Amino acid sequence: MHLREVLLREARRNSQVDAFVCGEQRMTFSGLKERACRLANALSSLGVGRGDRVGILLYNCFEYPEILWANFLLGSVAVTLNFRLVSEEIVYVQDVAELKVLILGSEFLDRVDPAKERLSGIEKYICLGKERSQGMLDYHELVEKGSAILPPVSGDDRDAAIVLFTSGTAAFPKAVVLTHHNLITAGLIWAADTGIRHGDNCLAVTPFYHIGAVGFHVAHAMCGASTTCFPQPNWDPELFLKTVEKEKITYLYITPGMYRQVFSVPNFKKYDLRSWRVCITGSEPVPKVTVEEMAENLPYGRIYNEYGLTEATGPTVSIAKHEMAISKAPSVGRPFINTDIRIMDESGDECEIGQVGEIAVKGDQVMKEYLNDPDTTAATLKDGWLYTGDLGKMDDEGFLYVVDRKKDIIISGGENISSVEVESTLYKHPKIMEAAVIGVPDPKFGEGVCAVVVLRQGESISGQEVVDYCKEHLASFKKPRKVIFTDALPRNPSGKVLKRDLREVYAR
Repeated sequence: MHLREVLLREARRNSQVDAFVCGEQRMTFSGLKERACRLANALSSLGVGRGDRVGILLYNCFEYPEILWANFLLGSVAVTLNFRLVSEEIVYVQDVAELKVLILGSEFLDRVDPAKERLSGIEKYICLGKERSQGMLDYHELVEKGSAILPPVSGDDRDAAIVLFTSGTAAFPKAVVLTHHNLITAGLIWAADTGIRHGDNCLAVTPFYHIGAVGFHVAHAMCGASTTCFPQPNWDPELFLKTVEKEKITYLYITPGMYRQVFSVPNFKKYDLRSWRVCITGSEPVPKVTVEEMAENLPYGRIYNEYGLTEATGPTVSIAKHEMAISKAPSVGRPFINTDIRIMDESGDECEIGQVGEIAVKGDQVMKEYLNDPDTTAATLKDGWLYTGDLGKMDDEGFLYVVDRKKDIIISGGENISSVEVESTLYKHPKIMEAAVIGVPDPKFGEGVCAVVVLRQGESISGQEVVDYCKEHLASFKKPRKVIFTDALPRNPSGKVLKRDLREVYAR
């Protein structure tokens, strides 16, 4: 099945259902089809065709979904850009993705204009907003002039549909190529696992350049469900609660740290959240204490702890029952249907039950390739398996436990220390809101454990008290040798902690 068929079907059977809501603006599935057709035909008139890549540099906005679906209809490939990129990084994206057209918001002109001479290959710039630079086309004028007739297209479901760049928490972002088949397979899996149904309203909190927003939007569209856009770029837990209450949100995903911030909002209990029946978290290990807080504060919702990655079109495993999410924490669950998970050792052989190794994933949702990077693709995709770079283990019931990222393991005095284990211990302290653990140079042990801690509002504690607390709950060699207090942890717009930034500051 092709994504083109998804939109045509939903425009026919759910024509007056809201496909997308952004602030006071609403678009039905029939309206989305018309707007996507107009833009697709307009792009075609500019010479864009099957396989050509169209860049999107926008905040989450009302127009974002129609741009995605226009490319899906036309057979061109949407390439989503992180809205925090600076000029040099936009040039990097162009060097990798070879965009033919760039659609951008006027907020980004000060980053794109200085780089134009180095953005070779971009033939047309289409600007959305009140201002635009010389030679750029006006987005809304272009769409209005486009024909509403369905554009002719060739191709199949194994064609590239979208290119998403990885978060780049460790190094340069990689360009992940996902096909129509990948997105539809993932959508079917998510719908089956979490029970997406007609009438649901999903809140897209993460940016649309993130698989969490794009993938969930496609999954909801396949079920005739709505997607509500959360304003970007700034995360505001109180605005989040107001949006859930106002729009009667039923289904959403945010990171564990975001949940903890939401629960700390003054007068949290005053908000009517009874519509919120599916409470998904992930992107980082979820401490058991956070799962327990979710169960206590969201009694109407079902908790899902999921593990996945962009290269697998999002989640691959899930804890699918409210009670199980608590009793099995910190497990991220069992593999989805049509998905296989194995733990591999350094030789590429499957590990024994309980043995730590690299998590590998197989399924129809696994990416096609890294764009224009055959060496990295070959190192990541081996014999049909996607090697994730994450360390984990399986128990005898098939539940997966994520131990750490390979790069985040701290080697101190010859001992391997999981940053996740230390973080989980810190989260249990009643005065600690958030924590991130990194390795820092140590003259005696090579590396030492450094804990970067955010305290709950109004609380105080000394670094030695933090160390002593860890000594009570962990082997002595795992205790932090350095404790740093900060007001907030650095995160990317999708909510992931940027340990790379912490290392740059504290691991010198």
